[in-house]
Amino acid sequence: MSLPALEPLVELRRSRLETMLKVLDVDGAVKRVKGGWIATGQPWTYDTERYAWVARQRRTEQQAMREYAATTGCRMEFLQRQLDDEGAKPCGRCDNCAGSRFTAGASAAALEAARVDLVRAGVEVEPRRMWPTGLPTIGMDLKGRIPAGEQAAQGRALGRLSDIGWGNRLRPMFAPRRRTGRCRTMSPGPWWRCWPTGPRGPAAGLRARRTRSPGRSGWSPSPPAAGPG
Repeated sequence: MSLPALEPLVELRRSRLETMLKVLDVDGAVKRVKGGWIATGQPWTYDTERYAWVARQRRTEQQAMREYAATTGCRMEFLQRQLDDEGAKPCGRCDNCAGSRFTAGASAAALEAARVDLVRAGVEVEPRRMWPTGLPTIGMDLKGRIPAGEQAAQGRALGRLSDIGWGNRLRPMFAPRRRTGRCRTMSPGPWWRCWPTGPRGPAAGLRARRTRSPGRSGWSPSPPAAGPG
């Protein structure tokens, strides 16, 4: 099947779908042919051990980057040791060897701009403006641009897990140790409650209330409501 024919059958955008198919191609589960992709018929299972190893490697790399930023020793020597260079030695030219050439301070305007960006609540989710290609193949006579009156309104997600603002509060909620039972973050800022074990998954329990008050606008805590079960 071609990508346009596969797209309406899965909840993935075309770029993500193509990336997934390429991974499956490497694993031998599918094969690219003229006009699209076909299944090879070979059994395929998610390689938990392999991807867990990749995740550990990425965490190790992230920790090395943190240590590079925090080191008081020669930065070039640090990089050389990360690459197992037996001739690693101080370079005499980096900021730690030669002394910092930049001030540690920041202007009030820069600090305020950073603060506003970090506390901004939510991530805009743009509505789809075009119907996915291939819908007629599954019996839906829809194609081209979605009429303005039928387009969804702009959405807003509470935040990205990768954010350094609200992401710092969201990540603990979805960490493996929090995937059972209830979790809640009450203060400060937005109020969330999630029931990861519920029938509709974590997203079903997220809630927040948008409010405005004189001289201030943003997300404020929403009063707790009875949870499922």
